[in-house]
Amino acid sequence: MKKILNSFLFLGVILLLALVSGCATTKHTEQMLVQAGFKTVAANTDQQSQHLKTLPADKLSVAKLNGKTYYVFPDPAHNRIYVGNVQAYQDYQHALMYAKLQGDNRELGALGEDTGQSGDVRWASWSENTGWTGGSY
Repeated sequence: MKKILNSFLFLGVILLLALVSGCATTKHTEQMLVQAGFKTVAANTDQQSQHLKTLPADKLSVAKLNGKTYYVFPDPAHNRIYVGNVQAYQDYQHALMYAKLQGDNRELGALGEDTGQSGDVRWASWSENTGWTGGSY
């Protein structure tokens, strides 16, 4: 009986550590994205919130809008996305490589799959009154 209880306790500790490290990894990723030049954009409409739910969790996706390429990382917990241009994406990749060289074992972020739908159609609602497609990009 004591052996079974110890096994459950051990399993519980492992699951708790996995949960905590997962949250820390996501927060670290978001910090690195901002440092690389990604902007945060809140999902202010129902259409944006619905689109946010379709993005692959914890992965960068390619967004094509008005002939330009952007990279998007979803943050559904805070109802927002992180958006970067090609330069911000390259800076993020360099930061990941540097972190890996420094002994940080996080994997390089993979890009989410493109659904094949026209980029302008999928991303048009995000460009209205959010500022992520103008100015610095």
